[in-house]
Formats: sequence, structure tokens, C-alpha cells
Amino acid sequence: MKNNRQHFRLVAVVKFSLQAIPASLEQQAIASIKLGKSQSPLAKVNNDVKVAIDSIPANIHIRHAMTQLDKKLDIIVQSLGLGESEVFVEQAINLSLGGCHLCTDLQVSEGDGVSLVLAFPRADNICIFARVLDATPSSVGEPGALKIALQFETMSGVAARILGQHMVALQRNALRAGLRD
Repeated sequence: MKNNRQHFRLVAVVKFSLQAIPASLEQQAIASIKLGKSQSPLAKVNNDVKVAIDSIPANIHIRHAMTQLDKKLDIIVQSLGLGESEVFVEQAINLSLGGCHLCTDLQVSEGDGVSLVLAFPRADNICIFARVLDATPSSVGEPGALKIALQFETMSGVAARILGQHMVALQRNALRAGLRD
């Protein structure tokens, strides 16, 4: 396999949340991420629907019908395994400014778009739109059913700065630990 990596990589224990983005929602997800939203695009759409329903006057029958439809959509989303809220997993991942390798139970295939939310200590969560480059079954002992390679496609400028600062801090800490040994 040809190695064309453009960024320095390191292995770090990181908390993350990963959600598949249906192709029909990719452009909306990318627009949301460019604005620096730290919430996953699916969670944002769900919140936007709830806000829209709440803005309809209570005495109108349309509000009741929309509320019922929203409940039905919540059930469908949960049955698809997308969940309504983000669940963070803590795991050692291979991370760079251009992508990462991690293990997950999320069923994705090569070419799928995903929303990756990274939670760093002492920093805001960052949301990244990434593309699955490779998805292979995990080895015995690795967390998750799949080992996936993600290429970061879209993140806000603030998210890129936070990720860069985190990478530099990890490198600095690793060098200091090596000097102490």
C-alpha cells in the first residue's frame, strides 16, 4: 500500500462521537460544520425541527400533527441506530491534521460521509466532516467491529486551530516524557 500521508500522525487517547451522514444531508452537514457548530448535523436537524414545531401556535391542529410526525422520526432514527444524542467513546486513535484511524461499531463503508466530534480536555468539542477511506474488520482485542480510516474534508477554522494546538501539546508532552526516561 502506497503511503502518501501529508501530516504528522500520533496515537492519542481521545473521546469521540461518530455518526454516519446520509448522502442527502451531506451538504447541510458541511454547511453547519463550516460555521463551527460543535453539535453533530443529525442532532442539529433534530433540534431545528423541535424549534420549528414549538413556534407553531398551540391551538392549531398542524402543531399536533407535526409533533406526532417528529415522534415517529425519532423512533425511526433510533431504530436505524443513529440515536438522538451523541455518545462519546474514549479510545486510542491514530490522529493527524488530515485524518485518523479508529475502531467503531458504526456500520460504514468506503466513501461514506461521517460526522466526527472530538472532545479534548480544556477545549471546546470540534466537529469534522470526514470521508471513510477504508473500513475493514477489527482484529481480535480491538474495540469495535470495524477499523476505519477517515480523511478530514471539512472543519471550521476554529476547529482546525484547536486540533492543531492539541496535536502540538501531545507532541510536546511525548517529547518531555521521552527526555525524562
